[in-house]
Amino acid sequence: MHRDVKRVHEDAHRLIEIGLIEKDEEGKLAAPFSEIRTDFVLRPAAQGGLL
Repeated sequence: MHRDVKRVHEDAHRLIEIGLIEKDEEGKLAAPFSEIRTDFVLRPAAQGGLL
């Protein structure tokens, strides 16, 4: 996966802000949950989409 380091940092910062991940004193990131469940649907973009 090729991701811009700046974008990864922004994403991690936002996840910390909303409480989905935590950052310890050493700067390590962790998800403070024993279980994570998600439910979402992926649909193809309409032709002419952003990709």
